[in-house]
Amino acid sequence: MNTRYLKQKGRMFQQKIRDLIIESFGLPQEDVKSCSMGAGGVDIQLSSHAKRVFPFSIECKNVKGLSALSTYYKQSVLNCVKETIPVLVCEMPDGKPLVTMSLEDFFEVVRR
Repeated sequence: MNTRYLKQKGRMFQQKIRDLIIESFGLPQEDVKSCSMGAGGVDIQLSSHAKRVFPFSIECKNVKGLSALSTYYKQSVLNCVKETIPVLVCEMPDGKPLVTMSLEDFFEVVRR
C-alpha cells in the first residue's frame, strides 16, 4: 500500500473518532478537531470545554495486528495533554476499533 492511501485511511479514521465524540457528547464541531497527518501531539484536539466533558487525549492508529500495541500506547502517553487520560484507539482490518488505556486510568474513569 502506498503512503498516500495509508495517510488517507488514517485521516478518515481520525475524523470518524472526532465525529463520534461530537455526536456522543453533544459538543460543537469547533470544540473537537482532527489534526493533520504528521502533526505532532494528540490526534484529536479538544477545546477546554470539550476536555471537561471528555477528558481524554486520543491517539488513533490503523493496525494490522497488536504486535506494536505497546509502542503505540507509549506514544499516546507521551502526547497526552495535561489533565486528560491517554487513550489509544486502534482500528483492526477485520473488526471494530479497540480502546487501550492503563488499568489505573480505567478504574479512575469507572469511579467517576
